[in-house]
Amino acid sequence: MLFRSVAESVAAMMFDKPYTIPSVKLAADPFAPPDRRIEGSYRVEGRPWTFTISIRDGRPLVNWSLIRQSAMLRVSDDTWFEPLDWATLQLKLAPDGTLAEGWFNYPGLPPMRVIRQ
Repeated sequence: MLFRSVAESVAAMMFDKPYTIPSVKLAADPFAPPDRRIEGSYRVEGRPWTFTISIRDGRPLVNWSLIRQSAMLRVSDDTWFEPLDWATLQLKLAPDGTLAEGWFNYPGLPPMRVIRQ
């Protein structure tokens, strides 16, 4: 059984229930400077989820609300790991900097399209 969040997996461990430990392989330099063109507002298609990406001290930060924020660690040139949700966010940019394709992969759910607002 795949639990939807790290908190649920920890609870399953405490109550001796089945759980999985997802693995994430970060890029050789997960803190390499991001492409500043990823900054902006986004939404997850089919969900009431919106977020913004900002660059703070040279590092990307995903902001789901004023108090719910998470670091973004590089997995590849266009994919980021978001530890708060144990999720990945893929942002493929077109040469002109627009979002060509975006996906949010949250444990336990099918991949969801990301749309720039």
